[in-house]
Amino acid sequence: MRVVSPLSCFAAASPLLRSQLPVTTTATSSNDVQQLRNTHLGRPSMHVQRPKQQSHPGQNNGWLKLDSGCNSYNPALVTRGGAAVSKTQPERSLYHRLKTFLNKRFFLLGAAAMVAAARVVPSPGTTGGLLSLSVSKAGVSLVFFLVGLAIKLGELAGAALNFRLNLLTQAFSLGVLPAVGIGLSRVLAAGGIHPALADGVLILMCLPTTVNMCVILTQSAEGNTAAAAFNAVLGNLLGVVITPALLLLLLGRRLDMAPSLLATFKKLGIKVVLPLALGQLARFTPLRELHERKPKAISRFSECVLLSIIYTTFCDTFKNSAGVAGTAAGGGGGGVLVLMAVLPIVHLLSLAALDALSRVPFLKIDERDRIAVMFCGTHKTLAFGIPLIKALFEGHPSLGMMATPLLLYHPSELMLGSALAPTLRTRAEAREAAAGAAQTTPNGAN
Repeated sequence: MRVVSPLSCFAAASPLLRSQLPVTTTATSSNDVQQLRNTHLGRPSMHVQRPKQQSHPGQNNGWLKLDSGCNSYNPALVTRGGAAVSKTQPERSLYHRLKTFLNKRFFLLGAAAMVAAARVVPSPGTTGGLLSLSVSKAGVSLVFFLVGLAIKLGELAGAALNFRLNLLTQAFSLGVLPAVGIGLSRVLAAGGIHPALADGVLILMCLPTTVNMCVILTQSAEGNTAAAAFNAVLGNLLGVVITPALLLLLLGRRLDMAPSLLATFKKLGIKVVLPLALGQLARFTPLRELHERKPKAISRFSECVLLSIIYTTFCDTFKNSAGVAGTAAGGGGGGVLVLMAVLPIVHLLSLAALDALSRVPFLKIDERDRIAVMFCGTHKTLAFGIPLIKALFEGHPSLGMMATPLLLYHPSELMLGSALAPTLRTRAEAREAAAGAAQTTPNGAN
């Protein structure tokens, strides 16, 4: 007669036991196997028991048990006192949450870091510095080259034909905001603000939109990048004519602007229009396939280029301190504090106003277009604003005060735009999903 040992019976039955019994121990190592054998043979070892609810899960009875908590195998769960504790899931979850947080707010955190770096180490990014020659001259052009590479020609042509969107954006930027500037500058001057600071607010509101930041923020919020790029170019082309005309009319300046206008047109063509055209031509090369394979990586690279531009811009501000420090020395320090509080509020109200105006049914502006309208319609260019102010008011004793509102508004639009981009992206996705669900809902379910 064949004698079957209990150990061999257990070895044969162990797969069945694992699939049928909700045991609290799952062996994955030689020590675990030995403990499981000891349990089967009646030797004292780790308890094999059915899982049960503990009245005091925080108590530790001195045993460390691997607990699946169900009929499936899960080696990641460890129990102390009968309460399941995951060893790896919390760390993994925390890592993914941190990664998601950094990805969504990369540009905002990076912008804050660049401003801080410019404050601590301004020399490399100042005019004539190591980074200034490459970043200031090639940075903007590189951004628009990448924008041209990303945009399909049909999309850019479609953006040019979107008359309602373009009209709303440019009318608000070069019509509504200058009118706001007239009233705001008068209120500030009546409240005791230095007249040059009040004039600087009017100058700020008459400037065109940014040439790169509005496009990058629109892209970051997954808005209509083609519409943003078109309005950035159109706004600055209009701005080099409309802005000086408005300032000469409203501030009563009589200056010969022809050379400055020609120089500004030339700069705009070299830094914006030409790179955009070259980017479109690059779509007929292998660069197009590279962009289609790695769109997120190229978008992140574009954001990094803009961060370098931000660094060099603030390096000059912190090193020279011609705006804020000169204003404080001239008796306008209190006015600067007032503007630091007022200008972000004006920017937020402008964003809210454009958000509301773009919802007028006649305009037929969708969620992605609305993002481009909000950024392009409310931003004011620092890259062309400072040279334009210098050209218009060169030699004026209060030139630093006139430029100060722009220096204060620029970081405000950057920080607020970077903070709002994830929210606008999420809102657009949610509303598009809701609209799609409404279209697929049967009429009888309404």
